[in-house]
Amino acid sequence: MKQEHFMQTLRNELRNLPKHEVDEIVADYREYISDAIAAGRNEEEVISALGDPLKLARELKAQANYRQWENNRTLSNLLRVVVSVAGLGVMNFLLFFPFLFYMLMLSVGYIVSTALVIAGVALVIGAGGNKLFNWPPLPTHYFNDVKSNIVLGSSRHHGHSAQFSLSTDPAPITPPAPPVPPTPPSIGKSAGSDDDSSAGSAHAVQEKSGRFVINLTDGEEANLVLKSGAAVTLESDDGKISIDSDDPRINQVITQESSGAVSVARDQVKVLNIENDEGESFDYVAGKGSDESHWHAHSTEGDVRLDQNPATGSHIAINDGKNSLSIDAGHVQIHDEDGNNISIGGVPGFSLVATLLLLGIGFMCVGVLGLWLCIWISRLTWHGLARYVKYQINVVTGKESLSTTE
Repeated sequence: MKQEHFMQTLRNELRNLPKHEVDEIVADYREYISDAIAAGRNEEEVISALGDPLKLARELKAQANYRQWENNRTLSNLLRVVVSVAGLGVMNFLLFFPFLFYMLMLSVGYIVSTALVIAGVALVIGAGGNKLFNWPPLPTHYFNDVKSNIVLGSSRHHGHSAQFSLSTDPAPITPPAPPVPPTPPSIGKSAGSDDDSSAGSAHAVQEKSGRFVINLTDGEEANLVLKSGAAVTLESDDGKISIDSDDPRINQVITQESSGAVSVARDQVKVLNIENDEGESFDYVAGKGSDESHWHAHSTEGDVRLDQNPATGSHIAINDGKNSLSIDAGHVQIHDEDGNNISIGGVPGFSLVATLLLLGIGFMCVGVLGLWLCIWISRLTWHGLARYVKYQINVVTGKESLSTTE
């Protein structure tokens, strides 16, 4: 091989290096060849002794990349050195693919750990914001305190039995025009026939503006125990409700409504019980606190229970004998007749906000631990790879020979 062909091949293979470095390398080899020829050696013999220009160019590029990494120790420069050394055949190229997979897994570790930290911070901020400022809104309370209208009872609607109905109708901020009184359902059968397609008759009990409104049909009886200790019995006879009590002042507590119903202030009632001849009943029991109460509607078809307690939160349970639904602060449990059980909610014993807060703190701890582990592994990888590359470069340049192990 002639000198010009050798130099042209070498220059082409080194084209990715900076031009001034290529010029210096080519000049050095020209000087070496010229000195050898001046010493009486044959040109082709000198070129042959230098070896294949392609292999020589790969060695020179590996050395140049190594010098660049020593001046600027970044991961990208180190990877260039690794690729250069792998291309020399000194490092088994098949080991390069497991190394790439290892680096991919390490990168995934960084991404997942960072995502956990971000998710944890977001959950903690969200739970803290909801607790302090009620934002962002979370479904932590399924029931508000019953301060407005509430209906508990059963009805017949379009010929179908709807044993219970529970609804709240908050009073609007701006009082509207007086509405036409609705015809809500009662605890017993509706006043019409079994085939009646109307909404049903009046509710047995409603709570409006802090007062119980009791509307009984024939066959229904209501018993009240007031917080004053007075006992009251209400009975319906031909659409008129009679009041029976030993307390002579009971007419000052119970009011006859123009609709024929009677009403009593809820804060005066300790126990309210309504029953009919068909075994259907409604019970209200006031709790020890001013905002604590217990509601229970029962029929042959099932039960509805509503417990309100500011300390433990509200709870509702519906059971028709085959299916059941239970909802409390942050938890929903459903059981159907096919044996399926669904549970939705936070950690038992914790509200949804507390669960989100614990989950956020857990995410942050796991994420920070993962980041620390990834950084520690990266440092070990960095130092180990740097030492191995330096050793391989020394082998290529002839500064160190491979040692063998007996």
